[in-house]
Amino acid sequence: MNWEKLSVENAAIGFTGSQLVLDGYSSGNSNDLGDFTIGTSSAVTLETSIQISANMTISNALSILGDSAPEISGNFQNDGSIRMNDGTARGSLKIGGDYSAGSSQSPGYGTLSVNVDLAGGMSDQVIIQGTISGRTKVVLNKIMDAPMPEDGILIVKAPENSPSYAFSGSLISGANTYHIGFRNTSGNGMPSGYYLMP
Repeated sequence: MNWEKLSVENAAIGFTGSQLVLDGYSSGNSNDLGDFTIGTSSAVTLETSIQISANMTISNALSILGDSAPEISGNFQNDGSIRMNDGTARGSLKIGGDYSAGSSQSPGYGTLSVNVDLAGGMSDQVIIQGTISGRTKVVLNKIMDAPMPEDGILIVKAPENSPSYAFSGSLISGANTYHIGFRNTSGNGMPSGYYLMP
């Protein structure tokens, strides 16, 4: 499909294809991509590893199922909730552009919900390649319990210059409480980003 704008309003739909392209338009975005908007009373589910060439804005819910790995090539505005907590910890979402959270409609925060497998040392993961702004609350759903790995668990892979406060959340396991924090890990072979830390 090749459109310029796609808006989902008062509906719940799922995508199972491999590609969705929204082209740029006159007086549109500087990255020459179209707009994919999920309205406040709507929900979209990505059921496959679809590649979406568009800038995406979510005001309610975007769900990612199982071990699918969709990619959004444009910018991403999270004024609602990215939901990856479907019972596995193998899903991923790649954002090729900038990520921002919170707006006048959703002051201050967006939400990200992921599954965390402490026994396997893994989590659903978001990969952001552009700049990050705003604040996102991370809801951590523990599906397997074990001691936290020494290096922590990467939740959001992000550029080295990302703000430390952008993603926050905590997880209780037994007598321990683990928190998300930013690590600039350049030079030690680990990706920089937001980790659930021991």
